[in-house]
Amino acid sequence: MSDENNNDKFKAILNGSLDSMYYLLPVLDADGEVSDFRCADVNAAGAELLGLDQEKIIGSCISNHLTSERADSLLQRLAAARKSGQAVESEEEMVLGPRSVFVREQIIPLPEGILVQVRDITGSRRAQQDLRDSQEYLASVIANIPVILYELDRDGVFKLSTGRSLSQIGLAPGEAVGKSMTDYFPDGSPEVAAFQRALTGESFTTQTTLGDGYFDSRYTPRYDDAGNIVGVLGISYDITEQRLAEEQLRRAQRLDAVGQLTGGIAHDFNNLLAVILGNLDLLEKLAKEDDDAARFIQRAIAATERGATLTRRLLAFSRKQLLEPSITDTNDLVAGMLAMLSRTLPENIVIAFEPADDLWQIHIDAPQLEHAVLNLCLNARDAMPEGGKLSIQTRNISLAGEEAQRINIEPRDYVELLVKDTGCGIPEDLREVIFEPFYTTKEVGKGNGLGLSMVYGFIDQSGGAIDLSSETGAGTGIRLLLPTSEAKSLARTPTSDSRRFIANGTGERILVVEDDSDVRQFVSDALSALNYEVVQARNGDLALQWLDRGEPLDLMFSDIVLPGELSGIELTRHALTLRPGLNVLLTTGYAKDASAGDLETLSHLEVLPKPYRTADLARKLRTLLDPPS
Repeated sequence: MSDENNNDKFKAILNGSLDSMYYLLPVLDADGEVSDFRCADVNAAGAELLGLDQEKIIGSCISNHLTSERADSLLQRLAAARKSGQAVESEEEMVLGPRSVFVREQIIPLPEGILVQVRDITGSRRAQQDLRDSQEYLASVIANIPVILYELDRDGVFKLSTGRSLSQIGLAPGEAVGKSMTDYFPDGSPEVAAFQRALTGESFTTQTTLGDGYFDSRYTPRYDDAGNIVGVLGISYDITEQRLAEEQLRRAQRLDAVGQLTGGIAHDFNNLLAVILGNLDLLEKLAKEDDDAARFIQRAIAATERGATLTRRLLAFSRKQLLEPSITDTNDLVAGMLAMLSRTLPENIVIAFEPADDLWQIHIDAPQLEHAVLNLCLNARDAMPEGGKLSIQTRNISLAGEEAQRINIEPRDYVELLVKDTGCGIPEDLREVIFEPFYTTKEVGKGNGLGLSMVYGFIDQSGGAIDLSSETGAGTGIRLLLPTSEAKSLARTPTSDSRRFIANGTGERILVVEDDSDVRQFVSDALSALNYEVVQARNGDLALQWLDRGEPLDLMFSDIVLPGELSGIELTRHALTLRPGLNVLLTTGYAKDASAGDLETLSHLEVLPKPYRTADLARKLRTLLDPPS
């Protein structure tokens, strides 16, 4: 075959290639050394890559069309290939004016020159980079969402283990790869049983406990191309927060149901106690000359008052007691209790009060808060029969989303009051029930189980929350999160001692609105004995009809909870519309409607909680009927 035919074939191959093809001949200097390479031929693709016409490239040195850095690198590779007689392949980025391309370059030595084949691989390189970016992004997502992804072969050996939630079982991503499932979970465990179940071909979801977390775990068999099960794929979603929220909700619903029951019971008992206590007061007046009768009546009164205390605790738990909030300094309140606590607690318990500086003011019923703190201190005492340290600490705290959600409270500013002991601690299985009513670890007759439930109900009704931390053998801390104060105080006049002098009326007319006939009759008898004229109504509608007549009236004394459409609050609104300036005294044994939406109305009214002594009723009446001197 002639050289001419060979040249034609070479030319045909050169021009027919889709790759950029350059046929280069060495340029020798005076010493016979290669100084450059001249382009003897180039195909259309090669000219297009350089952005030049073929005529401008043929005959010119190749270094004239490249950057100096690219030219030096290429000349070194060309010289090396020419010297070794071996083809050289490389991949690099080429900057051609304003554009940049990735190329795969093959340098092929020929008898007289060198053939350079350049293939544009920019698309594939970018696809590879996009794939790497996608893989990195996916890995980043998996690393940051609360899941665990894993793959096991038929023998239970991990082939994949990744995900942020691995940290909950003390593992890093990839750490379990190559290890057996039984290295982490014993035979017979729910996790191993689920793996074995998936190997039978079943896909399913189940809940598992991993470390301190709860997970929804999805198990799926992995098949090969022949349809054989070769392993198990799994993904576990962290549902710890959801599970805790559900447990909190169930606990709140359980406590609310018990609260509704106890609140209703307390309401009925308060009506009964009001009748008993009121009639005992009337009997006491008649038995002044009979010492034995007076002594018996006093015993009955004392027992009735203990019953009233019990119903107040039930109402406190059910969050239906009538609160009298005021702006309060928590540090001052605790400091004022220290002397009493020192007398109450045994000498082997050291009391340490650690008040915070610049503590925010709170808006709360101060006497009830004192009672709550006392209950916590008495429980701490019982947890330290051999003595120990009781710490009471205060500080300002601003709760954010996650912490507030854990405690189930509105994110905002609070004052934290922490009561902490060094006692025996509370076992984990009992921590969920210690705030339930009637639960007690004390012997029969030594506790009614209403102390902590009263604290729980009072704090919840006040807009705060309780957070418990305890460790068996290492003490218990109960922190009260107390709502900070608003601009004004809603404090009311404190109830005075029922043994004060009873001031009689002067014939004033009083409308008594009470649905319980026994209570209504007792009130009427008591008011008559106190020299008042009494008009009775058993519900709000009848009371409103009487008010509409326009007959003279000095005061309306109404229960808040009434049958029918008109509650005591609604009746009061209508009464004050009909008779502006009318004196109103309200009473209740059940503050379901009194302490929520109607707080603004009640803040301007006097309220007498049931059961009450005749002296309390008499004093309230004179407070309203006697103008200030």
